[in-house]
Amino acid sequence: MIVNPTVSIVTGTYNSDLAIFSNVLDSLKSQTYSKYIIEHIIMDGGSTNAIASLARKYGCTVIVRPDLRDKEQYRFSLGLKKAKGDLVLILESDNIPVGENWLACLVEPMIKEDIFCSYPMHNDYRDDMSFLTKYTALIGSPDPTLYYLQKSDKEPIVNDLYTKGYVIRKSARYSVVRFNSDNTPTLGDNGFLINRSILNEAIKKQRSYIHVDAFQDIVQRGHNTVAVIHNSIIHVMGNNILLHIKRRVAIKQLFTDEKSAERTYHVMDWTSSRDRWNLFKYVIYSLTFVEPIIFSIRGYVKRRDVAWFLHPIMCFLMVIAYGYSEIEFHGKKLFKRLFVI
Repeated sequence: MIVNPTVSIVTGTYNSDLAIFSNVLDSLKSQTYSKYIIEHIIMDGGSTNAIASLARKYGCTVIVRPDLRDKEQYRFSLGLKKAKGDLVLILESDNIPVGENWLACLVEPMIKEDIFCSYPMHNDYRDDMSFLTKYTALIGSPDPTLYYLQKSDKEPIVNDLYTKGYVIRKSARYSVVRFNSDNTPTLGDNGFLINRSILNEAIKKQRSYIHVDAFQDIVQRGHNTVAVIHNSIIHVMGNNILLHIKRRVAIKQLFTDEKSAERTYHVMDWTSSRDRWNLFKYVIYSLTFVEPIIFSIRGYVKRRDVAWFLHPIMCFLMVIAYGYSEIEFHGKKLFKRLFVI
């Protein structure tokens, strides 16, 4: 008789959208996986809305740390350390699992296979959701930069085959995939289920927890085989495109520009000829519009949704936004070098 492993779900919140989070909690409540072996830990940064009381109504353990309001990653790492389950599910407050068997499907290969984590192959959306949520689900990435750099962990919604890493074998419900330190995508967020003891080893080694760095460290230490589940999760993105772009640039500035020297994972690795070539193609494609338009048309033929045609616009805007950020960053460095003693 196979005994199902216990699961700790860890979610970080700070004034999260109540309607979206309610959807998340409803989806978790509907899961067929035994509720008696699940704990849900909420690490809140001192929200001023009713997010904490909502979570408690669903039986979650809520830990409020207003002193860590602006230290989201550190606050989240404390939640991971408090987890007691055999497995830990990393789930954001805007991640809605799709289907009642979603969690059971993630757990299945953790029992049957020699792997350290599992995660959904696709993002998804509902018809009433924003163009931005639909678009990012369609391309399988929070912005086109990750897609063209081939660093997103998810596949475009029309792809049936997983194209990251090396696919060892494929079953009806999941694919077993092996990575190395050179081809690891941005693992570790938005619906990742991982062996707790292996995750704890990585957390202990990090000065400040960053999920992609933790997973890169895990892969480098030999835990390099994962299960990609043939299901999906909804990652709600909101509806303000300019605000979304601003947030993506802010993430770059915080985790790439300011912390580059202490990072172990680089979305854009300038020492990699593959990354440099992919970036060059992405910039040319975005500024000329031709390839993104063709990409949109091909996607639309496979799945009829006009959100595909946001792609050329997003490609262009992200290249301009990231380009300006790079110029500003290197300009400030040069100014300090020349004029600051």
